[in-house]
Amino acid sequence: MALASMLLAEAFFALGKKKEMVAPVQRVLDLSARFDYEYWLKNEIDRRGLGHPFRRAVVVSDAWYVQNRVFHLNPSVMIGGPGVNLGAREFAEKLPIVVAEGEQAFVQSGDVHEVPKVCLWGIDASGTARAVRIFVDRELLTGLLDRIWRLRPDVGEYV
Repeated sequence: MALASMLLAEAFFALGKKKEMVAPVQRVLDLSARFDYEYWLKNEIDRRGLGHPFRRAVVVSDAWYVQNRVFHLNPSVMIGGPGVNLGAREFAEKLPIVVAEGEQAFVQSGDVHEVPKVCLWGIDASGTARAVRIFVDRELLTGLLDRIWRLRPDVGEYV
């Protein structure tokens, strides 16, 4: 998606359509920034999984997520808002906002067909980064993983 958006921006530039190239360039910047947040969160989830093969995150593109319904059967975290993430667009109206920091960063979380879904997004790249940090810092990620991995308080381990 980033490459296609960059090529579109270059085509607009070559045609002298500078106003039209703004949206594709913004898409490239958003996708690049989102890539960093996605892998930071993936590493945090993997670290907490302690090497267990079924306690890790898998990062896929939003287009692949939407096209392959098998992903919908699994807990999912979408990074990026409904304007830039096809998965978030599909679930944003179904999930309640659990944290809103001003009008900048949003965490939506809930179940869709009894499967946990989370959307982390902001009005821009820094707002999205803030939403990811809120999700981790306020222990919302911990709550999600405890639910998914079923923490057993009696032994202090996941089953």
